[in-house]
Amino acid sequence: IVLVSLFRVQSGSIDLTAAGRFHSTAPLLAQKQLSIIENRLADMEDSQGDFEAPFENYAWECRISEVDLEGIDDLPENDSGQIKKISLEIKQKDTGRIYRIETLRSYRESS
Repeated sequence: IVLVSLFRVQSGSIDLTAAGRFHSTAPLLAQKQLSIIENRLADMEDSQGDFEAPFENYAWECRISEVDLEGIDDLPENDSGQIKKISLEIKQKDTGRIYRIETLRSYRESS
């Protein structure tokens, strides 16, 4: 009984360490991917991909949608920018853990 208990404690400790690593790595990868997306936001579409080494165990998926600003009274009159909603998922391939973030970003059409 003692041996089984020790094994369970050890397994739980290993899983917590892996989860901690994911929850510290995924937000950093999301920040990196968001900066890439923001630079191409005006013509960016839904996309997905894998990260390069040493993060090849992580994948990302991005969904982009327009935000309807009609009926919002608090916008500046001369603001000709538009807003898109970015939904980004970072997935750890071997465990299936997923980190999700949604954010709104303004952009201007390139002329």
